Amino acid sequence: MVGKNALYKVGQMKTVNCKEPKARPTNARGAAAYWAAIKPCLDKSWAPLVAKAGYKFTAPRMTYWSGTSMSTPCGDGPVAVPFYCSGNHMMYMKVDVFVKAYTQYPGDPIGQAYARMWYSRSIAHEYGHAVQFLTGILQSSSNLRYEQPDYEGRTRMTRRMELQANCFAGVFLAANKRSYPINGNLLYVWKKYVVTAGDKPEEGDHGSVASQARFMGKSFNTANPASCNTFSASPANVS
Repeated sequence: MVGKNALYKVGQMKTVNCKEPKARPTNARGAAAYWAAIKPCLDKSWAPLVAKAGYKFTAPRMTYWSGTSMSTPCGDGPVAVPFYCSGNHMMYMKVDVFVKAYTQYPGDPIGQAYARMWYSRSIAHEYGHAVQFLTGILQSSSNLRYEQPDYEGRTRMTRRMELQANCFAGVFLAANKRSYPINGNLLYVWKKYVVTAGDKPEEGDHGSVASQARFMGKSFNTANPASCNTFSASPANVS
């Protein structure tokens, strides 16, 4: 299910000519409007690929929130970033972190471009988890993580899942980078800050800089889910 999923054979994602939203995240309403405008693009982009792989497509729902903790069917507790919950097939988009990133350097076009590019990637990443759920990858990887005999094995399995979600984000952004368009400052911050962000090798659960480049960096060029089979990669390649 995780290493030979039919999703890896559906071919390149076609563009839906998604354009960057005109809304700006200067406040919570603007952040929500930004993500709300991207969500239909993600639905249209992934629906045919999930169906072609032989799975039923159901678009995830999306809600917005601020604060330090959240209660969901997936659990309760402190949360600092957007997240996806498979228990209700919902993306929980945390608007305050987007606003903070966009407004902390007033008048700085690079800082603002970074926030827009990072959080465009963020919604595409959470949608990637929804795609994993629809294709059985999320459930199977959770079972495999449970079966690991030690902390290192469990962390590596989580890393495979998170790297793949980032890679799926790269697929979507690649397919729509001309219409968005991802050029100028957006492309600059993507290359300098977004695709190069990662944990120290073997120390985190989202992947090292090298692993981000290996998967998300590649999918940003291919627009193909075939680039995202993190579960068949060697342990050294999912550091």
